[in-house]
Amino acid sequence: RKFNDSKLKLLSFGPCQTPTLFFCVRRDEEIRRFVPRKFWRIEVEVEVLVGGSRSRTLDLKWMRGSTFDRNQALLALRSCQQTSHARLVRVEKKERSLDPP
Repeated sequence: RKFNDSKLKLLSFGPCQTPTLFFCVRRDEEIRRFVPRKFWRIEVEVEVLVGGSRSRTLDLKWMRGSTFDRNQALLALRSCQQTSHARLVRVEKKERSLDPP
């Protein structure tokens, strides 16, 4: 695709160039086949009282990291909402774009 130059008379493929070319072609194919998908991630920020009136914020991450299954994310969210030891303050929805692999 990159070598459409009509002036190019010779293109050599040596013992190192051939595997490198293979990796480049495979990567190019991966990029072209990439289809973006929605995914969900649960991130929890907890404010904990330390020594009376001082508080400290803890960032908790979902062990799974993220999921493509919306129902699974909603189940985790409901679990956070139903705890009697904490109060849900806000739910944020963010759209982000990731580059192809």
